[in-house]
Amino acid sequence: RSRFAYVMQEDTLMGTATPREALQFSAMLRLPLGISKKIIDEKVHHMLVQLGLLSDPPDKEKDCADTRIGSALIKGISGGQK
Repeated sequence: RSRFAYVMQEDTLMGTATPREALQFSAMLRLPLGISKKIIDEKVHHMLVQLGLLSDPPDKEKDCADTRIGSALIKGISGGQK
């Protein structure tokens, strides 16, 4: 069965959070209540790699999974990375 979600065109992400934190927050809201933190972390890691925000193995020069998302007032990742 396919799963999909609607993505707003405006940035509604918390500017002070990182992409990793944003995905963890979303996973905790969307996944069933008994899922362990370890499984959520594994799913988030896999998603970050798929999105190109984290290399496997990690490369500090290219990775932005732990960089602030940013906003109009806070410097963060680029619009394409959002």
